[in-house]
Amino acid sequence: MAYRSQKEERPVERASVGIVADMVRQFADPYAFLRELVQNGIDAGATALEVGVGWDPSGEVTVSVADDGTGMDRATIEGPLLTLFASAKDGDDSKIGKYGVGFVSVFALAPRRVVVETWRADAAYRLTLFPDHRYELEEVEVAAASERSASGTVIAVQVEAGEAELPAFAARAEEALARWCSHARVPIFLSVTMGRETQKARIDRPLALPAVVTIHETDDDFEIVVGPARGSRHYGSDDGFFAGFYNRGLTLHTTRYPPRASLSHLQFKVDSPRLQHTLSRDDVRHDAAYHRVLERVAKIGEGVLRERIRTELEQAALDKDPRRYAALLSAAVWEPPQTIVLPLCDPLARAMVLSLTDVVVDGRILWSDKPSSLTAALAAAGIPVVHAVHAEVPLLIDGIVKATVARAGQVYVLAVERDDPTEHARAWTKLVGEALRVAGMEVGRVALCRLFDRGASPASRVVDQPGPRHTLLREGGERLGAWLQRDLLLDEGDPAVQAAFRLAGTSARESAALLARYILAESQGQVSAAQSDQLSAFAIGEAP
Repeated sequence: MAYRSQKEERPVERASVGIVADMVRQFADPYAFLRELVQNGIDAGATALEVGVGWDPSGEVTVSVADDGTGMDRATIEGPLLTLFASAKDGDDSKIGKYGVGFVSVFALAPRRVVVETWRADAAYRLTLFPDHRYELEEVEVAAASERSASGTVIAVQVEAGEAELPAFAARAEEALARWCSHARVPIFLSVTMGRETQKARIDRPLALPAVVTIHETDDDFEIVVGPARGSRHYGSDDGFFAGFYNRGLTLHTTRYPPRASLSHLQFKVDSPRLQHTLSRDDVRHDAAYHRVLERVAKIGEGVLRERIRTELEQAALDKDPRRYAALLSAAVWEPPQTIVLPLCDPLARAMVLSLTDVVVDGRILWSDKPSSLTAALAAAGIPVVHAVHAEVPLLIDGIVKATVARAGQVYVLAVERDDPTEHARAWTKLVGEALRVAGMEVGRVALCRLFDRGASPASRVVDQPGPRHTLLREGGERLGAWLQRDLLLDEGDPAVQAAFRLAGTSARESAALLARYILAESQGQVSAAQSDQLSAFAIGEAP
């Protein structure tokens, strides 16, 4: 037997050698015993389990697991429970445990004692295990033991500790249950008693992923949920590959390292009675069942999940739902650009969404965080502007295509000509045009305008296609040659224009010459000596 019987003389010291001690050391997480006890309860047919954590004035913290399963008879206690590698579960695929070693994990917390109470209709027993691996087994009255249910088992691990240590025990127990038992097929409750107050929380939850889109499939052998690896950060989790393997909802293994490169863009969880953990309990066995799972996940990822992402992305683009659209666009970066749909600030040929390839114009994709007069004017000119409903949208687009991704206001500006210029303003802008022509620049009409949705802009703009009121202007410091035979619009909000206009009140020709010099320097990079002389002469009225 793994434990010495009560008939032997019990030493005082704690056992640190022997097969039981060796088996205890295999559990890297000392609280993994909760997984083992929950597993045993599920295997015993429990309909619910309750984990309790509390402190006793005698100086002990007790961590217990209670179930309403079938309970144990004396033969089970003295055989499979207390004898290593003699599990009654061998050959039974309906059971999770296989090796008969899980129960020894109750010693991982170095307890003062472990008390097992178990009962059936015909008998009840109390088993007490000590640190030296001896035990005492006694039969008790069935009526006293079975007040909670017709049958069941309670295993209490009693650890010497002060009351101040109780919160740490409770936190570690909750962490272990969430890690190992979060998807258990039966309800699991954690009750923490501090003084007279008891707080109760449910641990188990459905098999699910924090992904923007998931595909859930079940059959006789598997329950599988698959989602994209990217976009989860918008739903409170980390982006990246994740795989979880479970049996009856208990964790066998989780990993963030893809077993196959072709699965790296996915995350998934699978629960199956066919999956088993390794003897060391640090991995899932890579057997035929495991490989069937991976094949099924790959098929879902390439088929129904891919189609669902495309459909949901288009709907989110139409809805302009910021978080959902950003998460779906993150998930869709693996898709071909022509299948990725983007929302528009303004309709283009009545369409409010276009594919990623259709919004590229002249090797550039324009975007804006909101519709505006500029985006409307661009749409009227046949130039789509992507509506960046979330701050990540431009960055995600930039990571998918080779085209330049730019804010619309950094490439174009909307100029609205003043419709009520004063006589003074008309006379002054006429003088500015004359000064530029004197210096050799062939410009047409000069007028004041307001610029909308602009980025960093110079004082003057050249009209690409002259219009009566609204004009799209291309940013970027065009060369002098691009100005020829074009009207010139002066930005009334530019400091240089404003300063020159104020000076016009005392010396209109001088202010016109100064602004012309500024415009020439901006367009040419410098003003030639001849141009400088011509403008000086114009300022004093000597030039024609």
